[in-house]
Amino acid sequence: MRKCLFFLSVVSVFLFSACKQYKASLEEYLSYWSSQAYISSMQIDSNVLIDEQGFSSISSEADLSVTLTLQNPKEFEFIMPSAGEPRQIVSFSQPEGAGLSDYSLSQIDGNTLKLNLKSDFLKKHEWGKEISPTITLYSTDGRKFNKTYDFTLRVNTPPPSPKAVLAKSSDNYYVLCLKVPDMEKKVGDTLLHKDLSKIVIGDNSYNFSVNDTQNGFTPPPPLFY
Repeated sequence: MRKCLFFLSVVSVFLFSACKQYKASLEEYLSYWSSQAYISSMQIDSNVLIDEQGFSSISSEADLSVTLTLQNPKEFEFIMPSAGEPRQIVSFSQPEGAGLSDYSLSQIDGNTLKLNLKSDFLKKHEWGKEISPTITLYSTDGRKFNKTYDFTLRVNTPPPSPKAVLAKSSDNYYVLCLKVPDMEKKVGDTLLHKDLSKIVIGDNSYNFSVNDTQNGFTPPPPLFY
């Protein structure tokens, strides 16, 4: 009788331990599959200008790197864009689309992704065109996460700062020459800074534009004070 009771006690302890382990495994399984990961913020790793509409504008003169911060409590690993990957992980608002030669996305660690945009890709969308990316996360177990991330981005390379030279002066007037570097730079056959339309001196602005032959700028009329 004692042997029987001892055996039953051992079986009960074993079953209790097994149930606890099963419950813990089930909770862990459910927690894993119910957990979500998403991009919470981004930081552009270069100088950014804010245009008149309040959107971020970037230069096309170099590759652009964007750091994406994740909320990823289970430290999922994510599928990255590749030649053999059919899922659309990164898309852009501009209609031409983008290939893997135009950008890359990589996972740095459990909390960080890095999006790199190539200079040649940016040049295709100069003069204020919008390329706003949208990113969809997929874990390496194949699960698609619900929350996508997008941000507005425009390409519009700012002109360099002008240099002013006092060329001539007299008792009655000054001649001030302004030289702006890199005005001859082109994207394809078009001047990079073709969309410049005015120059501001003090509290006054003066209109000027690209000339008819698209190889230089028509300056504002002479100014006399």
